[in-house]
Amino acid sequence: MRIAWALLIAVVGCGDSGGVELQLDLPSEPALDPFARSIAELTLRASQDGQPLYEATREVDGATADLAFGRLPVGDQLELELTGVAGSGRVLAYGRTASPVDVTADRDVTVSLRTRLPFAYVAGDGGLLAIDTTLEPGQSYATSLAMPSPTSAVATTGDGADVVVVTADSMVLVSTATHALHGEQVTLPGPATDLALSPDDHWAIVTHTAPSPGVSIVDLAALRAGNPATPTFLDTAAPQAVAATADTVWLLSDPTAPFFCAGSTQVQSIALGDPPSLGDPLDLGEVAVAVAASPDGNAFIALPCSHRVVSLATGATVFKDRLALEGVSALSVARDRLWASGHHDGVDAHLIIASQSLAGGDVTTLMMPTTEERAVAVALENSGQDGLVQMTADLSAAARIDVLPDEEHVAILVVAGYNAEATGDAGGGQPIVPQLSMITHEYQLVQLDTGLAAQRLRLSCTITWDPGALLDDFACARAPGQDELPSGFTPTDIATLFGRP
Repeated sequence: MRIAWALLIAVVGCGDSGGVELQLDLPSEPALDPFARSIAELTLRASQDGQPLYEATREVDGATADLAFGRLPVGDQLELELTGVAGSGRVLAYGRTASPVDVTADRDVTVSLRTRLPFAYVAGDGGLLAIDTTLEPGQSYATSLAMPSPTSAVATTGDGADVVVVTADSMVLVSTATHALHGEQVTLPGPATDLALSPDDHWAIVTHTAPSPGVSIVDLAALRAGNPATPTFLDTAAPQAVAATADTVWLLSDPTAPFFCAGSTQVQSIALGDPPSLGDPLDLGEVAVAVAASPDGNAFIALPCSHRVVSLATGATVFKDRLALEGVSALSVARDRLWASGHHDGVDAHLIIASQSLAGGDVTTLMMPTTEERAVAVALENSGQDGLVQMTADLSAAARIDVLPDEEHVAILVVAGYNAEATGDAGGGQPIVPQLSMITHEYQLVQLDTGLAAQRLRLSCTITWDPGALLDDFACARAPGQDELPSGFTPTDIATLFGRP
């Protein structure tokens, strides 16, 4: 931990003796330090019970000067957050208090505020990627972190201190201050299909389908404190997705192994306790692909075949329609809002991002542009000729969605399919360019005010073609504005730092 800044805040009250000093907990690794960047302004906000209470912005002048932020109202259980932006407005730093703070008029309070670059972390068969969301396309914003094996799931703790990673047979912790492994590993019975953390970071819940279906519940608080943590394993029907509240776990299970829209998914709750207890499963009557949970305990479930999201309260047996969204495939809860990604396939295929207040009301919808990819004819490229084939998506879907703390960007994992018909005539009915098919996996950082990708990183690309054309060797080429990894990486999960409420 490195403390380099102190933010001074006076307190509004009957006397002038009280005040709050925020000490910024910064990464010890210089490359991860947000204040190594050109931060132009800092904004401090305070809220109480989720309601805005105070906001002040100050220009940054020098890297070591104390900043005074005016007068903070007196109150109990205040939540403080700090945002640092570049001159362009891009968020370069974010931090918030690990727990609420009581502020009085007659005494000084010193509070540590963990502040980090807004990273996204991607799990997959190539290990774990740390993506610096502050960098521009063309820059090296993706770094592979050292992991003991391929990873299957990832989540970040609410206090921003740790990244929780599930490997093929263990759970490990990665420090956000160093991007290095720390603490003890927890042995798990197998790889994860999904991972969720309780809002208080007390529990980590891992779902498995192999070697046997079930759920591992890990005392994450004990693990982070350096104590041994032996998972509690519960046998369940093959669980595919999980979400957690402070005292309840929601599972989606797929015992009938449905194909497309055939079959039915079950939802089941687990009451967290000593010991945890399984509730009775409820049949959804159709296929479900994602689940998210709100702080008050409700579950939100994505039903792609009927193009809707439904909600289920703890202890209830009746589902309620929440919002309609074509091809809904991914859900997240952040900042008192429900976030969902859907998709439209066929001509002009595109992704759709929707959000709604957890209290209900109007839905904000963003239609993203159709993505394009390019294939290159190897023989033409080798001879110095232009052999690019432009392809637009015929289908695409976001497998995961997570929201950055600035609420101006979402990070998504996208799988897309592209097809191009055979073209040209080489004589005798032989086409010059064969029919091409391409499947890609991408990470995208989507800017919500425009729908455009602020970062677009192709993680893997597979291209196939019909034999017999004049040109018979093709490779994936990058589209404009697209970056790619040097080797293939099939993603399975994504988490953003401070992305959870």
